[in-house]
Amino acid sequence: MKKKNVLWIFALLMLAFGMSSCSSDDDTSFSLWGTWSVVGYGNDQDFHTGDNIVNTTKLTFYSDGTFDGNIFPNKVSGKYNYNENNFSFTEIFGTKLGAVDPDLDHISDYIRESKSYKILSGSELRLYYDAENYVKFVKVN
Repeated sequence: MKKKNVLWIFALLMLAFGMSSCSSDDDTSFSLWGTWSVVGYGNDQDFHTGDNIVNTTKLTFYSDGTFDGNIFPNKVSGKYNYNENNFSFTEIFGTKLGAVDPDLDHISDYIRESKSYKILSGSELRLYYDAENYVKFVKVN
């Protein structure tokens, strides 16, 4: 009888641990590594997007702390640091051509000023350049 109770408790514990590892819509444990494309910037009340923004900026983050990509019209590369609360570019190299569209210049500056990040549902990356404003990316691969 005691053996059945121990097995039953063990099964319940395994079920509880399995359920606690399910991801949520606000899962920041998903990897930053991979390629991300910008879809806009701003905050939840005032968000800017458009054809001039979508697919013009892509960044690829690698597991060794380096990145490369395009912040239109510039090619960029460098290094970054992140942990569960903070994000920063420690080195950024690239061209500094002026963008034709002011929105693209804003995105370039905002990305460079990023201080924290959040990954939502594993497919949306937000790089925050202040407490509530962010550049929004979607996962490409």
